[in-house]
Amino acid sequence: PYTTLFRSVLCVACQLAHGQRGVQQTALDAQVRGLYRNQDYGYSLMIPHALSGRRTSPPAPQHGIIIDLDYGELWVNAEYNAALAESVEAVATALAANWSADMFRVTKRSPARLADLQAMDVVLERITAGGHVDHGHFVVALRSAPGEVGIVYTVVLKTEADVAKDEEIFSKMVRTFRLIKVK
Repeated sequence: PYTTLFRSVLCVACQLAHGQRGVQQTALDAQVRGLYRNQDYGYSLMIPHALSGRRTSPPAPQHGIIIDLDYGELWVNAEYNAALAESVEAVATALAANWSADMFRVTKRSPARLADLQAMDVVLERITAGGHVDHGHFVVALRSAPGEVGIVYTVVLKTEADVAKDEEIFSKMVRTFRLIKVK
């Protein structure tokens, strides 16, 4: 169920970034371990030891990766700011609104850093009909480029259990996120 939700979140992010509806889902069939470099969107990060990420194979767009966790997923993505959001706050608000459509509510929202960029750190939760708490967390940043639309970077965690362990992995991904030259 989380894979489906995460792919839906991925599609929503694509829609936000590209101002589109009906973005098709693409097979995530290439495995990545260790250092992940994305020169198309100018970032890199370390995938923690013992984990692997999945990404699309070329010629599909190379936006990012998804890492399967025991009880959820972690997703790292980059998209052009085709929606022309003027601030990282606006992007965070739009992403949080999409989560709220799935009954998540924001429990924390604060300024943060992603590499050298100003970012927003947003924590969300949803209480299921059975009383279980689902946990969501994202850090989003906006890389401006004079005369261009810029790039939106997002690191997202969605988990239903073992929140402390998954948050530790999420934090490592955020800490190792680096900007590199865009190809």
